[in-house]
Amino acid sequence: MTEEAKPIRQSNIELLRIITMCLIIAHHTVLHGGAINIDFCKNKWISILLYPGGKIGYVTFIVISMYFLVDKQFKMERLLKVWLETLFYSVLFTFVAFYIGGLKLTTTEWVSVFFPITGNVHGYAAAYILVYAMTPFLAIVAKNINKQQLVFIITALFIPNVFYYLIYNYTNHAQKINSNIGLFIMIYFICYYIKKYEPRWTKKKKLCFIFFAVSWMGVCCIYTIHALYSENLFCTWLLSISNSQTSIIMLLGGFGLFFFFLNIKMKNRKWLNTLASSTLAILMIHDHNFFRKVMWNDIVHTQNWLNSKYFLIRVFITVICIYLVCTIIDLLRRYLLERNIFNLKSIKKICSKVDCIVNGK
Repeated sequence: MTEEAKPIRQSNIELLRIITMCLIIAHHTVLHGGAINIDFCKNKWISILLYPGGKIGYVTFIVISMYFLVDKQFKMERLLKVWLETLFYSVLFTFVAFYIGGLKLTTTEWVSVFFPITGNVHGYAAAYILVYAMTPFLAIVAKNINKQQLVFIITALFIPNVFYYLIYNYTNHAQKINSNIGLFIMIYFICYYIKKYEPRWTKKKKLCFIFFAVSWMGVCCIYTIHALYSENLFCTWLLSISNSQTSIIMLLGGFGLFFFFLNIKMKNRKWLNTLASSTLAILMIHDHNFFRKVMWNDIVHTQNWLNSKYFLIRVFITVICIYLVCTIIDLLRRYLLERNIFNLKSIKKICSKVDCIVNGK
């Protein structure tokens, strides 16, 4: 089996990875830090302005993965690396939360720590692992159907993963047929459609930015209206269908932001690519289900500066510090552990055999 050339990272997309992860961290700072729930004041407005970035950024993060996954051949080494990375952070930061924050877990919760696809680190990682394992077969489907059939599949996936929430948040009655995996697969097929048929709007940088900006400001307006009229049922419903990564407005913003950056021409910057290489780890560390409370309450201490006049500066510093510290942790993990594991001949042999089986060679 011949080795494929290592793909060259596009620095415009790597810059986008960095920006989206910073948006996600800022979102979590105001959400999990509690600022979004304080009474109306300057810091409340700042929180509302920062809030949409996390969900739009999360959609963009998925789009980046799925867009480039469409053309990639399955590699068992990649799957194993992500799984071991997820396991590593699941275990490590559970113990960190246990020793630093005095976290108390049940026996079943301790067991779940060693099964990372249950989502103890982050739902993105769990969904990505499973969808990546399915990509060889998703590609077979995508490549052997026509345009109308592709639209049908996208529509069929749109109903349980997007339209579902419109009905559920109105009636409060629905079957649990939605999932992160379904959202990922839907975005995979949308990306395949866009790559194959190249809709004109994806080439228009200004239009893509408008999609992103309108989505961001739209969510800010909806959140503000709900905060002012929280008793109004329509305002509550409107917020419930717009503040999730599965909402149409967030999907529009996420795709708009991605294609805006895709149309930017930028020279390859190795340092930028390196800085962006740990974004998945940053997501898994700072939003680890068991570590989350320790992060915001015992390390960042957001509760102490909710009313600070330097609130925005503190959020900015928090985002930068979390990004850099998590990046250093991940670079050390890759250098000390991952590199040595995947240099083992036995691991290489197993990965090569699985690649041949899955890719039909």
